[in-house]
Amino acid sequence: MITTQEELNQAMSNQQDGIEIEGDLAKKVIKIKATGKVAWIVAFGAICVAMLAFWKFFEALGHAQINTLARNVPDTSYGMVWIYVALGAACVALIALILAFSNRYKNYKIHKISSTKIKLKK
Repeated sequence: MITTQEELNQAMSNQQDGIEIEGDLAKKVIKIKATGKVAWIVAFGAICVAMLAFWKFFEALGHAQINTLARNVPDTSYGMVWIYVALGAACVALIALILAFSNRYKNYKIHKISSTKIKLKK
């Protein structure tokens, strides 16, 4: 029965197939495991926003070139807003993907035994 972080680290480094965790550590592991799923959702959403923003940027850039030819005045401020949105969304997506991939519990499934006890199985 594992109750401390050190014991859990040792069990995971030994790649045990089944790990029983008890107490507050069990609640922490459940929260960390759930964070991985949320990170995937955030990453997918941010990638979609980044793709849309890049598309809007290039669309605005095309309109700016037409406006420049017609009036000889550059009008790219609208497009720059979209490039900043796209870069921000790309950064959020990268961070979320790093969190999702770095989740050390991803190879384990949680089986809840009681309110204070869980079992991790490969």
